[in-house]
Amino acid sequence: METTVIDPVNTAGSPRDVSTRRWPWAVALGVSLLSVGLAARFSPAGPPPSAAPAGLTVEKDAVGIAPGAPQWRFVKLGVARDGALRWTDPVPARITIDETRASKVGAPLPGRVGRVFVELGQRVGAGAPLFSVASPEVAELRANREKAAVEQWSRAARCPPRTS
Repeated sequence: METTVIDPVNTAGSPRDVSTRRWPWAVALGVSLLSVGLAARFSPAGPPPSAAPAGLTVEKDAVGIAPGAPQWRFVKLGVARDGALRWTDPVPARITIDETRASKVGAPLPGRVGRVFVELGQRVGAGAPLFSVASPEVAELRANREKAAVEQWSRAARCPPRTS
């Protein structure tokens, strides 16, 4: 006696063997697995070795440029010198000042600090100079001081002191 499996998708009701529909899936699965296996073993070839530019030699720890090579147009030679001294290096930070140990320092005129006489953290006494200021208004202040001294002298010369 022969058993027939009826495909539930087949609406016509004609008997059809389900095993005949499985072999295309098995072939597709086998081809897929074979493709994945071959792709996993594939390694692309590296880039072709580049030719060294004319007049340039590159070694492990040195680069050489031949005299007359076109690379000299982009190279500027110079003597290494010490850089300018700076007061501070730019460093991003957040600074807090201990108000109990700090004092405000100011100048009565605008100008630029020309010289600093003390170091950071150095103890100073009252009245000790901390810095000098270069200002265009200094000449005007000196002239006013001399004018006031002359006026004071001339008043003293015109009006003798009173004696009681």
